[in-house]
Amino acid sequence: MRKTLVALAAMAAGLIVAFAPTAANAYPDPVITNPGGNAADGVVAPGEAFTLTGGFDGVDCTTWVATFTGGALNPNSGSGTTFSVSGTAPTTPGDYTISITCNYDDGTPVASTAPAAFTPGAAPQQLTLNFALVVAADAGTGSGSGSNAALPSTGGPNMVLLAAGGALVLAGGAVAVARRRTAA
Repeated sequence: MRKTLVALAAMAAGLIVAFAPTAANAYPDPVITNPGGNAADGVVAPGEAFTLTGGFDGVDCTTWVATFTGGALNPNSGSGTTFSVSGTAPTTPGDYTISITCNYDDGTPVASTAPAAFTPGAAPQQLTLNFALVVAADAGTGSGSGSNAALPSTGGPNMVLLAAGGALVLAGGAVAVARRRTAA
């Protein structure tokens, strides 16, 4: 009985760790939109206008600067906890990067070994968010309908497969425990 409880506790701990949020999920997903609606997975047609909107998860940027490997963005700088930049996709299909660098001050003082006459100030911090923008010749409006639209996601939800696999593992464990009890 004790081994069964330990096995169940270990399994529960494993499931909790597997589904716990990670630091990589801290920032909300940005939204890339175009005149036809949301751009499917960041895919836009050549020469199409787009807007990237997102946030810094509560970090208050004294300034942020946006760069785009495919051209200019408007605005290309700002401040605050959110950003919204617009641009036009290049006419050449390919993968492009939008980088937004946030400069902020978290109040942490600069460590210094300088003479006593030197008064250290706050250490400015910086974080950079990178976003992929794919310019595809057959991207269409990215709305998921029509002959020129992006391909639909046909793989099915992975969470269902994960849950089914977990249920099979639990069922196998229950059969093994029941079998040992009847054999003992």
